[in-house]
Amino acid sequence: MTIQILIITGATILGVLGLIHLIYGLVTNKFEAYDPELTTAMQ
Repeated sequence: MTIQILIITGATILGVLGLIHLIYGLVTNKFEAYDPELTTAMQ
C-alpha cells in the first residue's frame, strides 16, 4: 500500500511539472531570451 502511494505521488509530481513545462513552452514566452540580439544570434 505504501509503495503504491509513493509511486502515485511521484508520477503526479512529474506529470504536473511536465504539464507546466508544456504550457510555458507552447503558450507563453517565458523561454525566450530578454535580449533581442541574443534571440537573433541563437536562430
